[in-house]
Amino acid sequence: MLSCGSFWKPTKINRVIEQLDSSTQPVIVETDAGIGYLKGMGNPQGDGCLCTELVAAELASWLGLEVPSFAVIALNFEVEMKRAGSLQLGPAFISRQIENPIIGPTDAVLKRLMNRQDLGKIIIFDTWIRNFDRWFNEVENPDNVMFRPVSRNRYVLMPFDHSDCFSEMALDGSIDSELVIRDQRIYGFFPAFRPYVTQESVGSGLERLRTFNQVTAKLIVDSVPQAWGLTTSERKAWVNMIYKRAKYVAEHSGRTILEQGDLFEGPH
Repeated sequence: MLSCGSFWKPTKINRVIEQLDSSTQPVIVETDAGIGYLKGMGNPQGDGCLCTELVAAELASWLGLEVPSFAVIALNFEVEMKRAGSLQLGPAFISRQIENPIIGPTDAVLKRLMNRQDLGKIIIFDTWIRNFDRWFNEVENPDNVMFRPVSRNRYVLMPFDHSDCFSEMALDGSIDSELVIRDQRIYGFFPAFRPYVTQESVGSGLERLRTFNQVTAKLIVDSVPQAWGLTTSERKAWVNMIYKRAKYVAEHSGRTILEQGDLFEGPH
């Protein structure tokens, strides 16, 4: 079952609360189901970022990560962006606002993490989707990982914002090239994670990834609205990439992740 619109079901945008000044020019809106962060067509980063947001959120949910509830909602009135121009009318990606989150991994929060096993999963997930915009090549963007408070001094890890994933270029027919599928680099491994990532968390994430199949990949990619401009050939290539890369990461990335965390105990 797809997660989009299953756990949070906004159907109408009532008003714009705030325009934000980031690369996709999102807006905070009030809907009939509460407040959310909306990214629409015509944003400066292109409609491809809406596709990656939706697909990545579905894949994260499938892997067992907790992400902010999300949906596709119709934008049926003009919304100005922070810098210039307006978002286009039509389907938009929206994620539910999390109240009072802690942004960015710190030792104080990681020590009190309730779903610590998800630290291994988020590294596997970011490596699978080739997330350039959280932690990659020693460049950190802690703004793209939040921690939801669940009680006093207890938190749950929640990855979000997946506009820059899968391909460094466009979501075109080259996305399923062997160079992309067999990318050996590790993504998402914040240095702050190292004391808390375990062999068990990495192992369980990889075991789950081994069960991913092409039918699920197609179901997820086919859920992308036609209005977002993804062609039939691009969808087919993306399905192929997601499926084959899942198999590659599951079989080849575990040792590298463990070595990066000084957890590998086998022969070198």
